[in-house]
Amino acid sequence: MRGVYSFVLVFAFTASLLLVISTTGIAREKLSEGGLAAARIEKISFQRFQLEENTDAIIEESIQFGILTGQRDGETLNKFISSNLKKFYSEKEEIEFFEVDIRDLTTHFTPRKKELTPLSSLEHNCKTIVFNVKEHVFLVQFEFTGGLMRDKAVIGIISKENAEQYFLLLPGYSVEKVVLA
Repeated sequence: MRGVYSFVLVFAFTASLLLVISTTGIAREKLSEGGLAAARIEKISFQRFQLEENTDAIIEESIQFGILTGQRDGETLNKFISSNLKKFYSEKEEIEFFEVDIRDLTTHFTPRKKELTPLSSLEHNCKTIVFNVKEHVFLVQFEFTGGLMRDKAVIGIISKENAEQYFLLLPGYSVEKVVLA
């Protein structure tokens, strides 16, 4: 009888040990998959951050260059800035840019690409004002207005291997720069 109890006890211990080992292997595999997904999300999040920073830089550099080359009219400078932004966005092959109605943006917004309008023109959704503060001193204000009804936004969809991030340029976004010319 002792032999049977010993056998059952050794068998139960061995089965428990095998169960723990197999569960640990599955957990390690799942943890590894989760780590890879987190790395992908971090990478595209960094791409979005770079896009935001570069958008600011393109606008500021366009303002500086525009004023220094004599483009001191708000409408002319606005076209120049918008053209440079559109060119920059079009060079980003891994990111798709669209124009969206902000009423479609919610906290649970998941765009369906076939229903989005490709980004065509930014200049109608922006406004640039140039103030000649003093001789050779200009204050330039660029604002993404969202158009006449303030209802347009630009969305950049950054996707990579089942992970997505959205870059948004919303009405009210503005950049101000003082330029010495």
